[in-house]
Amino acid sequence: KRPPCAQVTFLLPMLARGLLGDHELRESATWTQAFGEPAVGTTRYLVKTVDNPTATLAVTTDVNVKGPQGYDEHEDGTLVYAADRQVPLRWDLAARLHRFAIDGGQTTDTHLSAKLVADSMTPATR
Repeated sequence: KRPPCAQVTFLLPMLARGLLGDHELRESATWTQAFGEPAVGTTRYLVKTVDNPTATLAVTTDVNVKGPQGYDEHEDGTLVYAADRQVPLRWDLAARLHRFAIDGGQTTDTHLSAKLVADSMTPATR
């Protein structure tokens, strides 16, 4: 009945099957995804290494939202992705968020390290 909190809406898409879509996982491949209104900015993906079936990507996000509830954010992360199962295995992220306010605002630094410990799409062993 309640919408999910901001942390959940931020994290869930990163754990989604097929996060990288139809993008080719070859070394040095890059692509970007733009944010929709009211945000302005992009997330850039760079494939650093491929060691089948996994690939390691550098992920950089810069986003800005104007207005009284506005903010700007910069994130640098590393994503280890299992191409054969189309799921992220590990996500390490460092983010700096600056919220605008009349009193000067607030800056928050965050470090997230998430590791996939189970995958419901992997066949069970007997």
